[in-house]
Amino acid sequence: MTVAYYTSQLESLFNGQPWLDETLLKKTNKLSSKQAFKRPYPSVHSVAEILAHMIAWREVLIKRLEGNYAYQVQMQSSQDWPSMQQLQILGWHALQQQLADNQNRLIELLRQQSDEVLAIPYNEQGHTFDYLINGIIQHDLYHLGQMGLVISMLKHQ
Repeated sequence: MTVAYYTSQLESLFNGQPWLDETLLKKTNKLSSKQAFKRPYPSVHSVAEILAHMIAWREVLIKRLEGNYAYQVQMQSSQDWPSMQQLQILGWHALQQQLADNQNRLIELLRQQSDEVLAIPYNEQGHTFDYLINGIIQHDLYHLGQMGLVISMLKHQ
């Protein structure tokens, strides 16, 4: 793969015309704040929680592209899954803006890279940027589908 390919995939998934006919903006822009923060069941994350989680992991890629290879998100931490209270204080529109800002910064950084970056390891396990970028795209797709399920559950309550 190439950086240009990954960039196009991230752009398509964010607000393009992917084959699956859903994008992050299409999915999140049609929700009210009330819908975004509502959990369909107590043990199921809200769309706002899922979006904040996605942003946290996209930020890992951004920080590492900026050279901060030590930047981490601890699994199951408040950084990984901010509390509903934290998110409600932030607000739905601010969270949507964080996603847009995150997307813009990610695309900006990727466009500054040559394909050689893909082979560069960023951690002690030897994982490369190719692995991380591809993983973020997979993570976004997974959670986009999860958002769809949450929205569907909310409609049928």
